[in-house]
Amino acid sequence: MSGKTLAAAAALICLIAPSGARAQFNQYWLPVEQAVVDSHIDVQLQYSRFDDPHDVADNTDSVAVLSVEAQYAFKDRFEVGLGIPVLAFNYGTGVTQEEDTGFGNLMLNLKARLFGLGDTLSVAAYTNVMLPTHSNADERDYAMVLAGGAVSAKLLGIRLGGALGAIWLISGGFDVALMNVDLYAGYSFFGVLTLKLAAQFAKGFHPGGYEYEAFALTPGVEVDLLDIIRVGVAARIATNEDAEALYLGRATLLAHAGISF
Repeated sequence: MSGKTLAAAAALICLIAPSGARAQFNQYWLPVEQAVVDSHIDVQLQYSRFDDPHDVADNTDSVAVLSVEAQYAFKDRFEVGLGIPVLAFNYGTGVTQEEDTGFGNLMLNLKARLFGLGDTLSVAAYTNVMLPTHSNADERDYAMVLAGGAVSAKLLGIRLGGALGAIWLISGGFDVALMNVDLYAGYSFFGVLTLKLAAQFAKGFHPGGYEYEAFALTPGVEVDLLDIIRVGVAARIATNEDAEALYLGRATLLAHAGISF
């Protein structure tokens, strides 16, 4: 990948994260979509280190993202959300070290539950839109649309889910399209402790003709307190070089705390 391609791919990732109902990690770099809707407020922290293959000094860069997300569900049918992230990039080390901090792009989330059988089965359609705030580096100012469908099922404490979506990145004429598939599994012990695993596959297309495929796994654990407070940690692990470029690193640490209402 060229430097411009890598920057566009990295920018593209900035929408993908588990968005939606309780027990989801809404990571800033690409969401794992679920079909359940709920009302909640979350504070999330993400951190990753990555090597730029085009950096002749072979420096290790890092990025930290602190975001606040609020979502409200109307009659368990429609969900509207807003995410406000703060990004802190650190490029290189020693005398070559540079820092870049500012607000990330605003994330607007819409979800409609099309069919449901209580908490047992849910089918939903979603649209997420990212809008630039013009408070960060130029290569991270862009517009993006993510749209697709998701299904979720729960039985005996086990929740399974999947989603199929498409993403369009619009950035100064440098457009990229991405198809993504999300798979999710979780098991809840006594309704308090939840172990979960998400898998994400992304296939990118560019008018220039190149294609790339990325695959990542996200294991995590979450604790629900009093049925309204939840805290959790997870790690997104890139399993190939395309995923490492897409997710800015081999692994991203994720932590969040939130309240449902």
